[in-house]
Amino acid sequence: MSLLPERSYRDYWLTHINYHLDDIVIVDPNKPNVWFFGDSFCRWPKDNIWKPITDKCNLIHHGSAGHGIEACLAQILACKHFIKPNDRVVIVYSHYKRDVGRLGDRWAWTEKGATYTPHYTRDKIENKKELEEAYKLYKEEIEWESSQILRNHIYKNYIESMDFGTPYVSSFNAFSDEDHTLKEKWIPEETLKELIHQPRHKDGTAELDFWSWIHHQEDNVLERIRERHETPNHFMDYDVEPFWVYYKDRLDKLNLEEL
Repeated sequence: MSLLPERSYRDYWLTHINYHLDDIVIVDPNKPNVWFFGDSFCRWPKDNIWKPITDKCNLIHHGSAGHGIEACLAQILACKHFIKPNDRVVIVYSHYKRDVGRLGDRWAWTEKGATYTPHYTRDKIENKKELEEAYKLYKEEIEWESSQILRNHIYKNYIESMDFGTPYVSSFNAFSDEDHTLKEKWIPEETLKELIHQPRHKDGTAELDFWSWIHHQEDNVLERIRERHETPNHFMDYDVEPFWVYYKDRLDKLNLEEL
């Protein structure tokens, strides 16, 4: 049985660069497999914060830069039936304002303007400017302001409720997904609490998303934070120990001690 969907899947979502040999994934049969779904925060699972996991598991799937929650869900649905009972699964939820384009590429809209990130092999699209203008117009004049955050929480709740065929599943927020526009849509507070589940530690204290944790780790020094844009997973080797302490509750779900 194949370990992954067909090659066209990996070419489309770019989940195989540097981690495969042609169409062959080399695994140690004495180790379980690990699947990473998400964006650039889990793009390089053999480095820094994720290395303690991939040292003990065969890396089968990794995140891809720029992917939002729709791309993440689509990849999970395509791969879920390949996951074995002893496998580990790590999910990193990206920024809720990211859309997935028809080519599997990342689109996003911020106050600074439209951002379009084509796949590495599609970086010479001639009508890029026209596409960005059309996307900007849609975002400014047509899209309902709460659609992305509502979709984000619905997708996230669905993923959290899924049966992956293994109990060793853990998820993390790469960015904060707080948004107050839903509170302005006549939705009662109690109903919003049913929809929105903000991450917390076992002791009840609020848990930081990755990007906020990085700001705290670097004492909000922007120059050091900007360096993270170019580092694997946006983390450093010196992050590993404090990361595993801070996110212990979530990492414990992977039960690596038994390996």
